[in-house]
Amino acid sequence: NGNSTFSGSINVASGSGFYRAGNKLFNYGQFSNTYTQSGSADTAYPMYLNTTDMGDGVNITNNGSGLPTRITVTNTGIYNIQFSAQLGTIANETVDFSIWLQRTGSIVSNSNGQVSIVKASGGGNVLVAWNYLVQLNAGEYAELYYSKTTANGQIQYLASQGTPTRPATPSTIVTVTQHA
Repeated sequence: NGNSTFSGSINVASGSGFYRAGNKLFNYGQFSNTYTQSGSADTAYPMYLNTTDMGDGVNITNNGSGLPTRITVTNTGIYNIQFSAQLGTIANETVDFSIWLQRTGSIVSNSNGQVSIVKASGGGNVLVAWNYLVQLNAGEYAELYYSKTTANGQIQYLASQGTPTRPATPSTIVTVTQHA
């Protein structure tokens, strides 16, 4: 109870944690997806996250269709959800993408962003990235959703490449850090 003031170094032993109002702090996770996501035009789809790079108190769970789309938290807090998505089209046509956030099945107001890939011979691509700050309670989840105006629009996975040698490009990367 009360306030405490510390000066100097503080060493927290391994296995210990920091808590606020009974909720563990400093939860995090980084996730990605290793295949191309496509589908019909003018349809909402959740972004898949099939790879966990690291995490503590944040994990990916399956949605009602059994797909790995839900960013689920173990502890109540305010989380920064940052993502990047490799958008592309495989046709000589313009495609418009919308990307938004849902919290435990409900659309988050004012969370949509729109991106266009302009008509180009052989298709084209663009990398988009932004973030959301969202309050999540223990056991709740967030999902990133997208739609597109043509069936040829994709969130693209690219295998590793040569000349020069480059690593694979995940279709989606999501990083989650707890701020409070």
